Amino acid sequence: MACWILNEKLSVLLLLVWLGLNLYLFIDTFLWYEDEDAYIYTRIMLGSTLAWARASAACLNFNCMLILLPVSRNLISFLRGASACCGGAPRRQLDKNIAFHKVVAYGIAEPTTQICSLYVALKNSEHKGSRCECAS
Repeated sequence: MACWILNEKLSVLLLLVWLGLNLYLFIDTFLWYEDEDAYIYTRIMLGSTLAWARASAACLNFNCMLILLPVSRNLISFLRGASACCGGAPRRQLDKNIAFHKVVAYGIAEPTTQICSLYVALKNSEHKGSRCECAS
């Protein structure tokens, strides 16, 4: 167990930083849309759905930007050359770029699912109050 912690401490640290950034983006954007006076009329119409959708979209935008970085060969080559003076831990992280790419893909799937669920919930709440009267 101790060897695993020594070998993977940078991976765990990067994963925690990524999760922390996503959490910060979500909370900051949610509070912005939930408390800002400019969106009061939209909140009256949609409730807190706007804040949930915008916060999920902020995380989605961040992760879509981030998913391209680990598979950019020029960037990886540049960072490998720049980390030649450093120890082996940063260079090992560059070799795990595909694993990080997969983790970020899960980070894209979660907000996308959340946005789709909010859309369905909003559509269902709109149709619940209205009645369709068809002429027969």
